[in-house]
Amino acid sequence: MKYRIMPCSGDRISALGFGCMRFPTIDGNIDYDKAEKLIEKAFEGGVNYYDGAYPYHGGQAEVFMGHALKGVRDNVFIATKLPPQQIEKPEDMYRIFDEQLKRLATDHVDYYLLHGISDMRVYRKVTGLGLFEFFDRIKKEGRAKHIGVSSHANESDFKQIVKSYDYEFVQIQFNYYDVLRQMGIPALEFARERDLGVIVMEPQRGGMLSNISDPEKLQLIKGKGTPAEMAFRFVLDRPEVTCVLSGMNQMEQVEENLRTFDRFGEGNMSPDDHKALDEIRRMYEEKIQVGCTACGYCMPCPFGVDIPISFRCLNDAHMVNHEAGQRTYNVMTNRPGYPDSGAGNCRECGACEKKCPQHLEIRKYLKQVKAEFGR
Repeated sequence: MKYRIMPCSGDRISALGFGCMRFPTIDGNIDYDKAEKLIEKAFEGGVNYYDGAYPYHGGQAEVFMGHALKGVRDNVFIATKLPPQQIEKPEDMYRIFDEQLKRLATDHVDYYLLHGISDMRVYRKVTGLGLFEFFDRIKKEGRAKHIGVSSHANESDFKQIVKSYDYEFVQIQFNYYDVLRQMGIPALEFARERDLGVIVMEPQRGGMLSNISDPEKLQLIKGKGTPAEMAFRFVLDRPEVTCVLSGMNQMEQVEENLRTFDRFGEGNMSPDDHKALDEIRRMYEEKIQVGCTACGYCMPCPFGVDIPISFRCLNDAHMVNHEAGQRTYNVMTNRPGYPDSGAGNCRECGACEKKCPQHLEIRKYLKQVKAEFGR
């Protein structure tokens, strides 16, 4: 296992982090026997960063993490996140954090993040409720060692968020498909300028980049590595990246990832490797249905539609397969803070189209989303 230094702490973090969002399950509950074996194998292979969140597995993930990591607590770094959509008053932050420590069976979290900020309304709400004072207090008490923010925001909002508080690290989506979307390379460079640690989520874009079956795409990376390996190599190539998360739910995934992260590090990609991935990205982009950049200017929808998510899922349905798009759509349009936010709620008021910098026919595409996903 290769390690990288977290700028804010000097901690030696494994380049591979265990994302605790996709454990194997039985009847909707975490399969403790299988999941424990995955954690044990990862730890033996040198993984020392474990990333959870309050809502993962319906609240079960943190409980499992506390159970599985209890015997090695002093040798690992635990990260988890505060859910901003569930904050309605200042006391909620303290209540949730206390509950998280109990779930995790620990007296402190090594790396604590505000979770998944892409909506500036939500960010302004929680900061107005005393978020920064909360962070200052739990850090002063030693119950949260380092404070960060997880974000899917556009580049402009991301920079605004990071500048608003003395964050020590960030967690962003980064992969060779989204390199020019969301925040991409500008976010990495901005983080480096501010000496921030960077935790990367979705390096495989939810499995899209690791489950390539198209012979034409596979031919482009023949002899270079598996689809999953190439996606990881792309992220590991960047010196700004501190740790790359992977939501591993099969032993084969853990074993392959350990091999990949043992072999590859910063600067591992050749110009020919980059050219191959650029071509794969171009092939994916040919199937895009909506040229949405997820900038969020269309939001909020007065009727609750999550427009960027709707379009992301529509594109995934055509670029990967319909099942993948439908599955993501079902989850993302009925998550905490965004219940029933599907395209079917559109009332064709047109407010979104007036604000869209890409001048997209949003109402037309929302009808397509509803037709393909059923609501």
